[in-house]
Order: sequence, then structure tokens, then C-alpha cells
Amino acid sequence: MKTKSMFVSTAALTVAAACMFGPVSAADAKAQPKEAAPAAQAAKPAEPAKPKSVAEIFSFLPEVLATIGDKKITKADFLKQLGSIPPEYLAQFQPEMLKAQTRQMVNAMVEVEIMQALAAKAGIKPSKELVMA
Repeated sequence: MKTKSMFVSTAALTVAAACMFGPVSAADAKAQPKEAAPAAQAAKPAEPAKPKSVAEIFSFLPEVLATIGDKKITKADFLKQLGSIPPEYLAQFQPEMLKAQTRQMVNAMVEVEIMQALAAKAGIKPSKELVMA
């Protein structure tokens, strides 16, 4: 279970890092800051839009994301794995990019479930001694 959490947490941190540093185009690098007009400086800046919640960002997901044997991976499981990723980071993703990253994370969750099922079938039980060995 700890492996699953660590693997998905790593994927979630990758998502957060990609959001923070995002791609920079050559046009962005060459752009020079423009000076604001005096009238624009006096105007009160508009309030930024309130970031969506994580549940709203992932509203495109179905309730059951995958089924492995009799085990189901649900949207709630997925959102729980995202944990403490701030919604404002996730909201920066383009929808196509977010869907692709989501697909990778769900696939990782499925792989962990399959590995845990195979380990249980082989009689391997997680223990501190096994990890230390």
C-alpha cells in the first residue's frame, strides 16, 4: 500500500512541477515588458478569478476509473491520491494535457493494484523485515 501511495505521490508531484514551471516559448523569452499607460496605472486591478476546486477540475472523470478483478479504482480514490496539490496548479494545465497526465496516473494506480494482487497470490505479505531484507 505504501508503494502505491509513493508511486502516485511521485506522479502527483510531477504534475505539480510541470504546472509550476510549464513550457516557455521563444516568443515569451523575447517579449519585452510594455509600459502601462498612466490611466491604466490609476485604475483598480480586476480581481483574479477564483481557482476551481480539484473536484471541479476533474469533473470530466467517470465515477469508476478502472476495474481490476473485483477491485474498483474510483474517482474518489484518484482525488485522494492527488492529496495536497493546490487547485491553482492543476488549473494551469491545458485540458488535453491534464487528461493525458490523468490517464498516466490512473494507469500507474492500476499497475500497483495488479502488483499487489500478484504478490498476495504468491503469498508475499508486506512486512518491515521483508523491506529490510
